Amino acid sequence: MGLVNGPEWRQTRLCIAEAFAQRSIAGAIGRVTEITREYMAELEANGRLAQQMLNPGRDLRLLPFWIMADYLYGRLSPEQHSQLEALVPLRDSLFQRVIQGGATRFSWSQYLPSTANRDLNDFKARWKQFNDVAYTACKEQGHAPPIVRMLEAYRDGSITMDNMLQTMDEMLFGNLDVTAGGLTWNPLFMAAYPGVQAQLRQELRRELGDGRKAWEAYLLRSDTLLAASILEAARLKPIAAFSIPQAAPSDRVVGGYLVPGRTNYVIDTYALNVRNPYWGKDSAEYRPSRFLERKAADTRYHYWRFGFGPRQCLGKYLADIMIRVIVARLVGGYQLNLTPTSSWDKNPSVWIAHPDTEILCEKIME
Repeated sequence: MGLVNGPEWRQTRLCIAEAFAQRSIAGAIGRVTEITREYMAELEANGRLAQQMLNPGRDLRLLPFWIMADYLYGRLSPEQHSQLEALVPLRDSLFQRVIQGGATRFSWSQYLPSTANRDLNDFKARWKQFNDVAYTACKEQGHAPPIVRMLEAYRDGSITMDNMLQTMDEMLFGNLDVTAGGLTWNPLFMAAYPGVQAQLRQELRRELGDGRKAWEAYLLRSDTLLAASILEAARLKPIAAFSIPQAAPSDRVVGGYLVPGRTNYVIDTYALNVRNPYWGKDSAEYRPSRFLERKAADTRYHYWRFGFGPRQCLGKYLADIMIRVIVARLVGGYQLNLTPTSSWDKNPSVWIAHPDTEILCEKIME
């Protein structure tokens, strides 16, 4: 859906938008929390966390993936879980070929007897089969996650099969590194700024004394240090240096210049988020409280995260809830500290900005 326009985009969005509305996402908090708890328990038992270490970019990368899979398809059976897990490296390798460029940039490359084409055909066949089986299972169980609405939209002629499969792929695989990029800098900032970490831990203890309802209400608020710290991490470490090209449908006057309609533009995210005078003399510093000092409406055109206008990321509410739950779980349950070798280097093998370093992650014993 992210790469189509006009009637095709509007029709596809119509099929899926309700599932990602804020009111719909609020009902998913319980499952997001449960999956996060199970994932962290597995890291403690069998992962790096067993040695009180955490590489956020590598260890947490798949957590948003499994949350999204659960949201799109409902509770996965062990077989479905294994099938998706097996598809991840294949899908990763295909996207790396896209980023590398070469012959795959040209439409005629689809006719070449290449490894890339063989892998693509293998992925497409397995992906279609997975979605068909998942739809049947949901119908038999009387559940209606987004896969049901999407496949039925194909069957009633609202969208094509390719559009359905590619949109489901985009939401699950296409946004895997995007969501992980928005998440994984947060633990590093918390480790680097112990004062903010301590304040957030105090906030969590203060706000969460009344059980599940208090937890859900807290996560949905935008006036918390938790929300502000996530916004600040995303401000300083945007997922990409430049946005995807977009175009306004009609003429616009910007800074006294007439920009004709349908003119493509890109946003320099570091110029807007960091070097922008709006953020003050300490714009390069991590200070989450700046978002508690400003109204969201005031920052609207000074901050890029999920895009602008009607083409904003459809999954922004779910992404926000995921990240809030995971960061709260980390800060509430572990003391995060930098090690002598911790760095702010990006992982060069990932197209989105991910950290590639280890931090100390010591379990807090209540």
